[in-house]
Amino acid sequence: MAALVRMVPREDWEVLKKYLTDTEGCVLLSESVLEGLPKEQREQLQRVDNCAVEYDYGGEADVWVDMVQSPDAYFLKGFFEEEPDYEQDCDDECYGCDRSCADRIEPIL
Repeated sequence: MAALVRMVPREDWEVLKKYLTDTEGCVLLSESVLEGLPKEQREQLQRVDNCAVEYDYGGEADVWVDMVQSPDAYFLKGFFEEEPDYEQDCDDECYGCDRSCADRIEPIL
């Protein structure tokens, strides 16, 4: 699986932390999805807002998010310890970065 790396401005990071850092996993529900549910289901979900519920993510989450919160984060360790093989990546799959393989550069430490 590929991951899109995004740099997040400080003010946006604070908003993300509000929703994503209390536990190892969370489920975010958009108000628009909630509004489209029957009243009984909306009320049931509203009762568990900000509560931990048993959930197995169905084996695959809709979106995976890894919040890098320290220099020791798993993403950074893997990113800088492993030598990227861009030729292999380009042959196997395009990650949608809008750059050709020739334009890709290795990360600078």
